[in-house]
Amino acid sequence: MSKSQIALVALTMIVISVSSLNSIFAQTMQDLSCTSCITISDTKSLDLHKNLQLPIILWAENFNYAYDHNSLITINGHSNLNNPETPITIEVINPIGNLVSVQQIIVAQNSDFNVKLSTDGPLWTKDGTYIIKAQGGTGSFTIFKTKVELTGGAPTGGKCAVNELSASNYCIPYTITGATVSSSSLNTKNKSIMIMLSDSEDGTLDIKPSTGIINGISLVLVDGQQWDDVTISGNDVTVMFPAGTEEIEVIGTFVVPEFGSIAVLILIVAIVTVVVFSRNRLMYPNKISTLSN
Repeated sequence: MSKSQIALVALTMIVISVSSLNSIFAQTMQDLSCTSCITISDTKSLDLHKNLQLPIILWAENFNYAYDHNSLITINGHSNLNNPETPITIEVINPIGNLVSVQQIIVAQNSDFNVKLSTDGPLWTKDGTYIIKAQGGTGSFTIFKTKVELTGGAPTGGKCAVNELSASNYCIPYTITGATVSSSSLNTKNKSIMIMLSDSEDGTLDIKPSTGIINGISLVLVDGQQWDDVTISGNDVTVMFPAGTEEIEVIGTFVVPEFGSIAVLILIVAIVTVVVFSRNRLMYPNKISTLSN
């Protein structure tokens, strides 16, 4: 294969990967309620689904689909894919549509498998439904989705309390004098919380974000300038600001991303792996068949 052909193949795989990723995110945002999810609730139902010879099925350990934010979830599965060399990708989407976890596994034909999911990470802070999807190969018929419910954490998508900022779907306790907060958001690039003010006089802002939202707070900017009239104690921040202030930025070493960056990277690698495997299977079917035998 010439260099130009290799470059073309590489470019094609990148385009397919990006397109697939966009499709995944679009589908996620359209189906947060997961009407296509299947909950296998007992042994009888499990046996029934296995007898259907579906390519992939998933079910929670002990048929338990309710957890808190300090749990280790075991998701069991059964693969009946025609080619056991096809990797299975496991994705988890949180209640606001963010990709929080991706794993890829190889499973022997007609056999069980399991994956472990820890719920104590910063991307698992929202209460609500977490969609777990398994996909083997590139066809939609190889997809199986189930869901679990998490409780005891931050409310999902609902209104924050009157003493809380609403920043990118997260609620942050605060008090302010001398101004009105017009909006707030998380800046993943700067690892910061952005707070926009209006009608400001000399005043004071106190915020107390959780470490699951931002951590390592060490710097505050007021209208883009480093500000010294602040008190920082862990995640308790007090800012004294002058009249006319429009923007306060609280900067840390970590802020919860809109999408789990590592998870997205793993997902891209998983998609490329599936594409390469499928392409090789089409180009060298006899060789792959011989290897599998």
